[in-house]
Amino acid sequence: MTPMTLSLPSVVELNDPQLAAALRHKIERKTVPHGALGRLAALAERLGLILGTTEPRLLAPQLVVCAADHGIAARGVSAYPSDVTWQMVGNFLAGGAAVSVLARQHGIAQTVVDCGVRKDFAPAPGLVIRKIASGTQDSAIGPAMSAAQCEQAVQNGIELVRGLPGNALLLGEMGIGNTSAASLLAARLGGIDVAEVTGPGTGLDAAGIARKTAVLRQALAANAGATEPLEVLAAGCGTGFEPIDLARMDASLAITALDLSAASLAYGQRMAGALGLGAIRFVQGDILDAAKLGGRFGLVSSTGVLHHMERPADGLAALAEALARGGVLRVALYSERARAWVVEAHRAIAGHGWDASPAGIRAFRAQVLALPAGQPLARLRESDDFYTLSGCRDLCFHVREHWYRLPAIGEMLAAAGLELLMLDAPPEAQARFAQAHGAAADRRDLVLWDQVEAAHPQLFAGMFHLWCRKRD
Repeated sequence: MTPMTLSLPSVVELNDPQLAAALRHKIERKTVPHGALGRLAALAERLGLILGTTEPRLLAPQLVVCAADHGIAARGVSAYPSDVTWQMVGNFLAGGAAVSVLARQHGIAQTVVDCGVRKDFAPAPGLVIRKIASGTQDSAIGPAMSAAQCEQAVQNGIELVRGLPGNALLLGEMGIGNTSAASLLAARLGGIDVAEVTGPGTGLDAAGIARKTAVLRQALAANAGATEPLEVLAAGCGTGFEPIDLARMDASLAITALDLSAASLAYGQRMAGALGLGAIRFVQGDILDAAKLGGRFGLVSSTGVLHHMERPADGLAALAEALARGGVLRVALYSERARAWVVEAHRAIAGHGWDASPAGIRAFRAQVLALPAGQPLARLRESDDFYTLSGCRDLCFHVREHWYRLPAIGEMLAAAGLELLMLDAPPEAQARFAQAHGAAADRRDLVLWDQVEAAHPQLFAGMFHLWCRKRD
């Protein structure tokens, strides 16, 4: 499976003794006998720690039910046929399912997501279509999904949740054959005999459980090679932040970190060693030579690098060659509209004769800090990168920088043999897109996205982040 490498927020450390003490003090001051709240007191304390406050509030809680069909269901692993999946989707939308009733009773908004049901649905309130395929393949004879399909499903989920309001999320899933998929994952990941994690599911009798277990053993044998770590290439890794972040998220990844700068690689390797992440392989080399590393990578990530190359399209093509069949590429490129202020920065830098030395960067930064708030360059003060030498150098002092509009990026991807999986847009951009084109519009249509950006030029100030797949 491809890892999630989007801009995920870090999980706040819950071990805050000072906050925990304040919460307990507040709970114990309630006018009830000591211990009378039972487990509610512990729950209230944990909610306070999660939300980081002594006044925890669950705001606009959301229930998301993901529905899809499992190809292995055709082998009789469930007491019910696959048609029940789409019928249950209709029941959720009608408010008749048990979870729908509970959500309605407690004022929780429900969203049903078609992730891969073997039936197409008409638009309906509360229904979101994010179909990867009409059900998975039969895992008893091979992979249920390709790595690219899995990656797209994960990205769809991230995009969906980012667009929801509130601070509390309940997750559910529905699909005939779902306990079989769960048993396979538990057996493979936990090294457990599948019989120990296989049950009646929807109500199988003893003979049905035996038949289900035999089918699952066949599936495990058919996917015996699904144990190798994913090969990941972080191309243009700089001082190693991205490969280190990936390794900390998933220790099973086989990560190669590529960069031209020996000094940057040395720093990254030193930091990785200090964090106990010695498995990252740091390699000095050019992105244009990435294909020489072999077309074995299930994931290649290159963010904020290609647009500084002399010929970014050549770099993109080289990265595409490094991908394994069905592999996924993450790339981030500058927006022409959002970077319009760079012209002003380059003009100021050239006019004063500042270079990219520490003294030149500090002089430029001092000028920007002195500007009135309404000046175009004053917005630089909103960037964290502006306040470090290396960050400010990347922001404003690059001698070569290419800017893009989305349709041009689409043409470049196609020329490199890549197809777009998704544009990883920030929540504000997603809301603008839905407002302009409707919830059912194709979010992979870069022409539609270009229209949204034309009306709101600063939507992609943090670069376009795109996920693509190598065509077969």
